[in-house]
Amino acid sequence: MILGAGAVGLVLESTGAALGRSAPIKTELLGSVVKNSAFHASLMDKDHIAAEFVSFIDRMESEYGLDRRELAKEIIYYSHETCTGVCAKIETAALEKAFGQARADVLIANTKGFTGHPMAVGVEDVMAVASLAQGLVPPIANYRVPDPALGDIQLSRGGSHTRKYAMRFAAGFGSQFTILLFRKWDQGQQLPLPRKLSGGVASAAAAVSSELLRSAERVSRSPKVRPLGRRRKSPTHLPIPIIVRVSSGQQSAPAEKKPAVVAGSRQ
Repeated sequence: MILGAGAVGLVLESTGAALGRSAPIKTELLGSVVKNSAFHASLMDKDHIAAEFVSFIDRMESEYGLDRRELAKEIIYYSHETCTGVCAKIETAALEKAFGQARADVLIANTKGFTGHPMAVGVEDVMAVASLAQGLVPPIANYRVPDPALGDIQLSRGGSHTRKYAMRFAAGFGSQFTILLFRKWDQGQQLPLPRKLSGGVASAAAAVSSELLRSAERVSRSPKVRPLGRRRKSPTHLPIPIIVRVSSGQQSAPAEKKPAVVAGSRQ
């Protein structure tokens, strides 16, 4: 691994900001989690990762009215797998904990057979966004024969797809890791707007948003898709929590969750 052996970039912004500047939205970030168990100098904590997979999918079901069995049929999982003989077994075990028998429906993709393992780059993040936006998924490099040790899993052979979600898992030394869930942006569907904010918070949020937009160059991306399967209950949140503190002596309330958007640049 070589730090700086590659580079990718995504612009993450609220849906309103992206639509306001007519940015071509690519995908929607529904949720994320970052954890570190300090388990070992280099090894991954199998039990902790599996527990966080379960917790993350539980939260996505609760917040967006998803059903994990239906989600498994509509998701591409971009693995961290580094061909070490350990990582793949930990990830497939975590997927089984999170999805149960429906793990067999999850489409698993990985790009390290093409890119190697550039450190701190996140190539798979961009691949997840691009695969949803373009309806294409990369194959597992040189995949010929299934590995029975990994159980009943579906590895990508590449080509077109109609899946609407992408889950990304990335890990580092000491069992630090992150999980992301992207959703394809539906160009024909409008996002529900958050409830109106109080004057102070709204103005502060607008100032923060405009400052971020000035500093982040025009390379945006964002998603959106209607929930799959039968709703357990109406979604209670929109993606990405944004908390704004107003310096007026009054205690500020958190702003509504606003969808984070991954969009492409417009020339």
